[in-house]
Amino acid sequence: MDTLLTILKPICQRGMNLSLKKCLVSILQAMIVSWSVSILKLASECSSGAGVMSVVRRIERFLARGLIKQHEAARSILDALPGSGRLILSMDGTSWKLGKFKYYVLAVGICFNGISLPICFAFLPGHDITSFVDEIEIMERVVPLIGRERIECLLADREFGNANFIKWLQINHIRYCLRLRENLFVRKEGAEKGRKLREVLASLKTGESIVLRDVWLMRKNTRVRIYATRRTGRDGEESLIILASPLECDYTEVLYRRRWTLETAFRGLKTAGFNMEQTHLKGKRFENLLVLLMIAFAAAFIEGLVRIESLPIPLIRKRNVRRISIFRYGYINLLHDFWTIVKNEAAKPT
Repeated sequence: MDTLLTILKPICQRGMNLSLKKCLVSILQAMIVSWSVSILKLASECSSGAGVMSVVRRIERFLARGLIKQHEAARSILDALPGSGRLILSMDGTSWKLGKFKYYVLAVGICFNGISLPICFAFLPGHDITSFVDEIEIMERVVPLIGRERIECLLADREFGNANFIKWLQINHIRYCLRLRENLFVRKEGAEKGRKLREVLASLKTGESIVLRDVWLMRKNTRVRIYATRRTGRDGEESLIILASPLECDYTEVLYRRRWTLETAFRGLKTAGFNMEQTHLKGKRFENLLVLLMIAFAAAFIEGLVRIESLPIPLIRKRNVRRISIFRYGYINLLHDFWTIVKNEAAKPT
């Protein structure tokens, strides 16, 4: 549990009394043990002599107070992350329904060792997609946190490849590799009329790639470099991948593929990990729960990074891939440490 306590140490030093510190650690330990964010499951796993419903109310009161700010937790996670080089960021959103209520979470993560470590969330209830205002707002929180000079590039899918957001990135000197929609209108330098990207790239054959320089997006008169490739997917269907980046960059789909690491992180937060979709919380309590979930996820991943230094994960020889992910490896070790502590406490003479 050393990694978890390392992340929590600077957070707990900011005016939190002993009772609240114990409650925080208990909630995070319960998340790791139960692989859930359900308040009832957390309460049943929390080490306390009180009744389950009493612990439920205590957890709800803790979440309502919002004692841990997201930027403080993110800064502590960044300090615990090994390495000090430039960072590739990825942006994506995930949504689900619970009854009539619709959840939508927009996240920005750091691409690191095959996964993306979420460091900033925005909860947008009732949304299906984001607007460029939401995208700019979350980046305005991320940039001061990391530092503009440390951001190598931002990766994002077609949902975020709009002219307004690209213009903001250019003004703030942030490099990007964003996928564009095929029906987006562009015009070449000197041309009066615009055409849809699918028409411009209609002659591109399967397996071929092309780079269009000095292309203007019709809205905002934003000049970008466009890279396009047509390929056949695993399902046998053809797909046209169109990427926008600054004129001076040479980004291709090789870099863009790393965007999927945030999808992997969402799996760890949802069905393949902490089961985020089990929550019934809304509003501020859910936002505060996301901060704790971010800490628990980061603790498991960083614990895995630390452990593989001394005991690497075995490989599957035929495919030359790890038998389990770094995130799952770290989680197993966190769980082992927790139960070791429990056994040691039980073995002490009363």
